[in-house]
Amino acid sequence: MVMSGHRRWWTRAVRARVTAETSGGKGSRARRGLSLVELLVYLAIVSVVVVIAVVMSVNLLGGRAKTSSFEAVNQNARLALDRMTSAVRSAEYVDVAQTVFGNLGGRLVLQMPNPLANPTVLDVSGGVLRSAEGNGAPVPLTSADLEVTGFTITRLNSTGSE
Repeated sequence: MVMSGHRRWWTRAVRARVTAETSGGKGSRARRGLSLVELLVYLAIVSVVVVIAVVMSVNLLGGRAKTSSFEAVNQNARLALDRMTSAVRSAEYVDVAQTVFGNLGGRLVLQMPNPLANPTVLDVSGGVLRSAEGNGAPVPLTSADLEVTGFTITRLNSTGSE
């Protein structure tokens, strides 16, 4: 009788160990997979990382577009200013009677040493800064991609003269 009691205890111990190893003991996580809570936490973390990556990408692309637009505006302005500076320096005088001062729709009329280039007119039409020499057709100084919204001519008098 002692023997059979001992045998029952040993059988129960072996069964308990086998059950523990197959259902929840060491190494059982690889066999049973992820729980629903673990899967939800994993999906939440991955979703946050993906959203952050998308937002950063959109911001980067938007910043790049703004930068390229800014560079295009600067390049157009630089080129137009160089052409206008060259025309003003080459002029004999500014035709004050025909020039429109202090207005967004300004117009600068220059008298040039070359009679074929008289008058040289700098103005804005249809959002484009342009230059016309003599009876020639106006030539755009800015690209069609850029809209010029104002062109103001300011009259500066030197002291003692007009």
